[in-house]
Amino acid sequence: MMSHSKVQVVMMRGILKAWKQPIYYDYDKNMTMDLLSSIIVDVEKTGFPIYAITGDLRAENRALLKSLEISPEKTSFNNPFDPKRRIYIFADIPHMLKLLRHHLIDDRLLLDDTTCIDKETLKTMLKNNGNELKLYPTFSQKVWNY
Repeated sequence: MMSHSKVQVVMMRGILKAWKQPIYYDYDKNMTMDLLSSIIVDVEKTGFPIYAITGDLRAENRALLKSLEISPEKTSFNNPFDPKRRIYIFADIPHMLKLLRHHLIDDRLLLDDTTCIDKETLKTMLKNNGNELKLYPTFSQKVWNY
């Protein structure tokens, strides 16, 4: 039996209707500009227009973003099926929250007013929330009035 270190999966989902469909997968393969273009063209040929894509920010995907010249100032690229339309890139929010959590645990966040948010802050929140990570129970409008 072959062993694989990763799987590349591409899923489509509806924007106005709740549906998801895997449309591509392969083992031990990075997403490249050519592969992404091929997938977009194949999907668009079936009549499903592509408006946006999302993905995590693993090193392999950052290489793809670099090849597409994506940056904070340039968040879209020409659709390879219809160059008059743009396809927008969005970060994967759950992955971004995970990265933020790791940053807070490893490095901390120091706000302009010198408030420090770190591993101990998260531990306190967890303890005060019955060991479930949810909004802090005393979170209220007064938080914004510092």
